[in-house]
Amino acid sequence: MPDGTGYPATRSGVTEAVVGWCRENVGGVGITLEPDWDAGTSLELDGAAPAVNPVLYPTTLILDLRKTPDELMADMAKKTRQYIRKSEREDLEFRPVTTRAELSACLRLYRQTAERAGFGLHEDSYYELVFDQLGEHSPVFAAFARSREGGPHDRPVSFVWFAASARTSFELYGGMDEEGQRLRANYGLKWYAINAMRERGVLRYDVNGLLNDGISTFKRGFASHEDELIGSIDVPFSMWYTAWNKGLPTAKRVVRKLRGGH
Repeated sequence: MPDGTGYPATRSGVTEAVVGWCRENVGGVGITLEPDWDAGTSLELDGAAPAVNPVLYPTTLILDLRKTPDELMADMAKKTRQYIRKSEREDLEFRPVTTRAELSACLRLYRQTAERAGFGLHEDSYYELVFDQLGEHSPVFAAFARSREGGPHDRPVSFVWFAASARTSFELYGGMDEEGQRLRANYGLKWYAINAMRERGVLRYDVNGLLNDGISTFKRGFASHEDELIGSIDVPFSMWYTAWNKGLPTAKRVVRKLRGGH
């Protein structure tokens, strides 16, 4: 949900209208909201409570793209700046992914990344639908290496994928192969994406959550602060809401096993 922290009356009214429409037209056991609001933001909504099974992580890092590139760079960890410069010196080309063939190559990287990290994925058709339907509102950027000596830069070794509004860009997916790791391609690519979003007028760059893992360590290198959002909010519709929340984690594990995930 868009940032509504400055407009409490509108925020509560719009949220109530969305919940009411979903209750009447969609049904189900309830609705989970993911507001892009700071922790502590008040919300007047009957029945609302912190989600039992959150979708996104409330602790994240949001870059202010109103800052200049120099200011953004100055706020990074020294090692992050070094790795950005290293990857920019490599024989790589950072640019948008524009064709289905390039997207397919990125999805191969994503599968490799998922196997290493142990998380499940959708079928390729899911990501292809996002790519086709959302267009410029869901841009994909990649670091391309040469497929052969002297050939064009046509082989992605790292990619990052966004959902983007006029105000906020939000990292959805990303991955890289062993060559991309060796070249530190994800550092130069992320810096390229930050500047690409800034140039298109986006104000905020959300890295999509921070944990205590290697990926989050990489993310934290791009700024000296963290942001805490309000987190997932549930509004129950049905008496089955509690039973659904208790059974959801088990159901997810079963689905992952059936899909061959971990």
